[in-house]
Amino acid sequence: MTYDTSIIKTGFGGGDDFGHRDYTEARKAGISNERILDWLDENEGKLIGKNVQGGGGLYDEIKASGVGRDFRGTDSPEINTEYGWRGNENTYNKAAGYNKLRDESEYEYSPRVSEAKERTKAFKEKYVFNDPKDNAVFKTPSGINPQPQRNADGSIVGSSSERSKKATQNFLNDDYHLNLDNI
Repeated sequence: MTYDTSIIKTGFGGGDDFGHRDYTEARKAGISNERILDWLDENEGKLIGKNVQGGGGLYDEIKASGVGRDFRGTDSPEINTEYGWRGNENTYNKAAGYNKLRDESEYEYSPRVSEAKERTKAFKEKYVFNDPKDNAVFKTPSGINPQPQRNADGSIVGSSSERSKKATQNFLNDDYHLNLDNI
């Protein structure tokens, strides 16, 4: 199973700090020790108490041995994992978790959905992801539509632009109090 590990989460244990339970869940999701340590270096405020760098807790445990420590007599629950002590029960955020990434190979689509996906793919390949000169939407009988010539002010050169400007002024008239002289 693959998880979205784009962000390291901190809501698994007893608070919003990064503790043993957060570490265990991050490792189970596939986040490396190196990435966790880099993230902790950038987010020092997420470590509290003895878990801070140099405090003899979680940060130093990961740095020294690549895992958290095993549970001690005062820890609850008394559960070790391959990453060390599992950490406190999740009392802070019961919904905390790393989201599973969808693996397309796990799903079998109905024939109609499969056909629709194929049509969409073909459309994108033909009309979206190709050179405009090969795209029927942008072609005229004589080839690709040319770009209109523009005046220095950006307006289109030619009488049709002037007629269009005059028609717009007549349509909007003075009731709208628009100044169209600079269009």
